[in-house]
Amino acid sequence: MQIDGNVTVAEAMEQLRRDIAEKQETLKFFENLVGKSGPVANGNGANVSNGSNRGIATRIARERGEPTVAERAEAVLEANGKPMAQTAMRDVMRSNGLTAADRSTFLSALYTAMSRKTEIFTRDDQGLWGLVKWSNS
Repeated sequence: MQIDGNVTVAEAMEQLRRDIAEKQETLKFFENLVGKSGPVANGNGANVSNGSNRGIATRIARERGEPTVAERAEAVLEANGKPMAQTAMRDVMRSNGLTAADRSTFLSALYTAMSRKTEIFTRDDQGLWGLVKWSNS
């Protein structure tokens, strides 16, 4: 924190209190996501997951009240009405305003989300993704 020379001590202390409160809220948010224990160090000193990091993107989306990647993918397929390539699905999501923080891994996240929801998504031998309910009709 940088203090301007024209700020009183009381004003500086109030700013510091606000900064601390903001950092505490951020800490609480991340503790809720990964658990209070956080990552665990193995014998080599490297952090290893305690298993609570799985699905972190889904938890963040739920926390923000946004649809998950799987829910977005399902909506895109539903609107298209026929199977689609993964890259085409990504392009539709981007054209509808989705801005992925790390674009290089979005296709991977999309694949993972759909492949884990086998009750919703299916992939044909041409690599196109569709909805299971289409094949059940």
